[in-house]
Amino acid sequence: MFKKIKRLLTVGVLSFSVYTTAQSNLDLKTIPQDGYGQWERINWGTSFSNNGSWLQYETVTNDKDKTLFITNTKTKQSKKIVNASSARFSADNNWVAYAKVLSGKESKKNKKAKKKTPKKMGVLNLVTNDSLEFLDVVNYKFSGAGAYLAMKRQKKGVHTLIVKNLKTGIETTFGNIKEYTWQDKGTLLAMYISTTDKVGNAIQLYNPLTGVLKVLDQKNEVYSGLKWRKKSDDLLVLRSKTTKAYKENSFDLFLWKNLSSKMSMKTFDQSTFSNFPKDTKINKSGISFSDTGDLVYFNIDYRAPKKKKDETKKKEPKEESADVEIWNSSDVNIIPAQKKNKRYGLKLAAWNVTKHSFFKVENELTERVRLQTNTEFSIGQDQTPYEFEGMFGRPSSDLYIVNNRNGDRKKVIEKSNRFWSISPNNNYFVYLNND
Repeated sequence: MFKKIKRLLTVGVLSFSVYTTAQSNLDLKTIPQDGYGQWERINWGTSFSNNGSWLQYETVTNDKDKTLFITNTKTKQSKKIVNASSARFSADNNWVAYAKVLSGKESKKNKKAKKKTPKKMGVLNLVTNDSLEFLDVVNYKFSGAGAYLAMKRQKKGVHTLIVKNLKTGIETTFGNIKEYTWQDKGTLLAMYISTTDKVGNAIQLYNPLTGVLKVLDQKNEVYSGLKWRKKSDDLLVLRSKTTKAYKENSFDLFLWKNLSSKMSMKTFDQSTFSNFPKDTKINKSGISFSDTGDLVYFNIDYRAPKKKKDETKKKEPKEESADVEIWNSSDVNIIPAQKKNKRYGLKLAAWNVTKHSFFKVENELTERVRLQTNTEFSIGQDQTPYEFEGMFGRPSSDLYIVNNRNGDRKKVIEKSNRFWSISPNNNYFVYLNND
């Protein structure tokens, strides 16, 4: 056996020697500097169609030239589209939409001349190979089912949304659209209508299957954060709530359930809950649903009350203030770390829609909670007992099990260095200590 292995090694060495000798005899040419720009790589964003029959990928050269390839996974045949990017497939697998872009050279020239890049998009029929082109489209989204394409067009300050039925070619147009979003598994389209004077501000719902348009809410306030719950027809929207007592506004939450059938609406107004912390507001980022849809999670943040003007106090000339940032030695995180952490100062809270109750998920005891929306519990951390160690890169924490439905919590582990998610049956989780 040893002799056989020795022979194989000898043959391998001889083969490698012959190969390297042949390589050294080749007349290799040096790549000229102007040829570097032609080197290309596959860009981020590769994806398949829902049925796996189509693959889209994009190449980009060092000269910033982008080329899109649409490949049939069965026949291996590809469609090459030069100066194209950001492709998306329709839910019915028959269409692909993409952005039309400038070549790298033209883009660099426009940037140098400070010219605006024209916004164009294309749509390709994967069955017939026919294509369409649209001008002034700033973004586009396919419906979660069927073959409907929503295109937001912007020209001379006017925002128009065009919803096109790609099968029939029929287009429906809506004006003053600031925000829109499709159901992820349906054809319902939620839209935020925004006007300059706020008089026409509203949330509307459009169903392209039936052609029915509904006004869900209308008020002289600003709306934001349109969000569908996954695989459902439940829609969440934030509406700003102006108040004279604070510098910053908070939000009311509106939740419409079962929009496809027997619709019902629920509203969350923080002023109606006695346990909602004083001098705080709802932060519009990071809002999520529980998987069952009966809990809505959001962050709350401090907001400063307006100072009352002292009419008796004489006005004094303003002195230029120094740009000074003071760090207290008792702070666990230094100022740059505080700025980098987007959640610094935020606290996670929840709205139990079924019971119409409010509770804090994160509080003074468990300042950090790793939320799990697919289980009944989440894991919270109390790092206070080990803050001094944490300042020197050895973070530890006591672990608490937090009830996702009411905020109740119980300590289960002391001085853990690391932990992982709770099991789907709510019975187990893995942690590490003494590391």
